[in-house]
Amino acid sequence: MDFAQYPPTLELQDFPIHPKFKAHAIACDRNGELVAYTNGCDVVDYTHQLMLGGDSLQPGIISTYYCGLDGQYPSNQEVTFLPDFQDPDRFHLFHLEKMYADTYETIPRRFFHSIVQRPADGGPAALVSKKIIYDQRRMDDGFAAVRHANGRDWWLILTNFRSFYDDPDFPYDLSDPTQNPWPFIESHPELFLDTLRFTRFLFTPDSLYGPFPEQEVDATLYPNQTRTVAFSPDGSKYIIAGAFAGSKLFDFDRCTGLMSNPFTIDDYSANSNNTIKAWAVFSPDSRYLYLNNSTVLVQIDLNHTPLEQVPITQLSNASYYPAPGRDNLGIPLAGPDGKLYITNSFGRSMHRLDFPNRAGSDCGFRPHCIALPTINELRGNFNYPNFRLGPLDGSACDSLGIDNIPLANFRYDVEDTIQPLLITFTDLTDYLPDTWEWDFGDGQSSVLQNPQHLFAQPGTYTVCLRTLNSYGADTICKVVNFNVVGASHIAPSSVNLIFAPNPTNGPLVAILNGIEHPLKLVIRDCFGNPVLTKQIMNGINLLDVSDLSSGLYFYEATQGGILLSNGKVVKME
Repeated sequence: MDFAQYPPTLELQDFPIHPKFKAHAIACDRNGELVAYTNGCDVVDYTHQLMLGGDSLQPGIISTYYCGLDGQYPSNQEVTFLPDFQDPDRFHLFHLEKMYADTYETIPRRFFHSIVQRPADGGPAALVSKKIIYDQRRMDDGFAAVRHANGRDWWLILTNFRSFYDDPDFPYDLSDPTQNPWPFIESHPELFLDTLRFTRFLFTPDSLYGPFPEQEVDATLYPNQTRTVAFSPDGSKYIIAGAFAGSKLFDFDRCTGLMSNPFTIDDYSANSNNTIKAWAVFSPDSRYLYLNNSTVLVQIDLNHTPLEQVPITQLSNASYYPAPGRDNLGIPLAGPDGKLYITNSFGRSMHRLDFPNRAGSDCGFRPHCIALPTINELRGNFNYPNFRLGPLDGSACDSLGIDNIPLANFRYDVEDTIQPLLITFTDLTDYLPDTWEWDFGDGQSSVLQNPQHLFAQPGTYTVCLRTLNSYGADTICKVVNFNVVGASHIAPSSVNLIFAPNPTNGPLVAILNGIEHPLKLVIRDCFGNPVLTKQIMNGINLLDVSDLSSGLYFYEATQGGILLSNGKVVKME
């Protein structure tokens, strides 16, 4: 997806490295241009070719076996790129070696620091160095990076456990290959809930410092089942979630790099691999936490006491059109447009939350609204820190003279088909603005952060947003064209509406192409009575026709009372 334009465009790209990767990270320059990416096996450049020195990123038997077998490095969130502090063409790749044993033991592994360098002329980058920075230590899946409170340096936080295998009462000798501990492990899973510990590194322009003394916290998790480790965009919260183990939320001190106030959201449950909500993502404003498993998505208001899980949606996990596909929830990803995207595992669509900074159902969850040109097989989460997190103003660590000077940005959406010129503007400004000044280009203005504005008529407008705080201000203007908002400006031939499968004896979806603004869909029976009315948008729209009797039905899609598409659908027994 290309977010350089709004709405973002979708393009099918053939990648030379293995498509089923779980460990993945991407490096782009300050202009958003691709520099490098990796699947944990190899590193390629912006031409999608293996870069010089980019083969065998993680040396060892695991890489030899898995990268050569089916092209995926079997780790999750164990690679990430960080930009250099001075050279805009240099990127630091931190990656954690995966080691397997015949048990759930988190066994010793190595932590690497590699450097990717792009030539000054913008040509293909090369991997120019690789070194081990942490050797033969017991670490679990996943690590995350977050800005230090000084606004410049980076904390690297790794997880590990005080393993049950170290207990002298463990009845098996793991060094003896003739002993099989699996029956014992599977019959006593609760014994393998281990005490969680954090290992900290501090990455600065001078060096990579650490590891600092480990922090043991009052929390237990199930080793080797981590699916998500992530910081909130403002760096104040940390979530670790995994199958079987559940999820733990912590407060994080960006000065010291220490966790506090552990809170259990979902606790350990035996045989809960498919019920524990192990995928997590924060809202852009850091207020809400979203958690999901394959069928359930919930929202938690982090400003509310006590923390409560508010249901957002529940999908069926049934077969879904277009085939092959499933009606499920996969990995949640934060987009640079302020929306959240959720994959549909092994399907040909994606879900989206249009307004994740809003509470409850107002977050705008849209299932299957993005049609993909191929099957999605994304198996692991991306490891993106917030590169635009500034200093913690006023803290003891705010010592470098770096200020949170706003960097203005915004987007706009049409939410209401009845009033297609009522536009919702969403502030996307970075670096903590506290004042907003909107100019809508029609003589009207607003000082709200996220205003709605009703334009008198279709046309082209120059909309400007000026954001301010005590450290500075920034202004951005965008030329927006609302000529296509009114239905009278849409050619019916440009609206492609397909119902599938048609006829149907199960789920029915309406696939809308050719228009970015919502339409009103009405399905009528043979007497002209409306039996289903729904707002549909560009992409895939799920229709609940389970209550309809078998027979012939007629549909019409309109905007502003103007008919744009009509036809027939058939419901079978």
